[in-house]
Amino acid sequence: MMIGLHNGTEHLLKFNGAATGREFFNEISGQQWRSRMQWVGTELLIESWVDTGERKSHFRDFWFLSNEAQTLIMEHRDDDLQGQITVLERVSP
Repeated sequence: MMIGLHNGTEHLLKFNGAATGREFFNEISGQQWRSRMQWVGTELLIESWVDTGERKSHFRDFWFLSNEAQTLIMEHRDDDLQGQITVLERVSP
């Protein structure tokens, strides 16, 4: 995923894993992330833990499509960012 920052720079976030419920590891921004991914009904749950030394974080990202399948939504539930929602809308080229 390419993320555009407020200062105009872009940051590439690469996250690899299988939706089997088994743990896997990624390095993101120099930090080791322990994660697992699985389907919960029609939603993809990606749960991750990262220890930066200063702080231990826990994330539960629920990914799902809108009813018209034109919007991908990610909602944090029961984690350190609870209530944060990210909306990615499909645009025509």
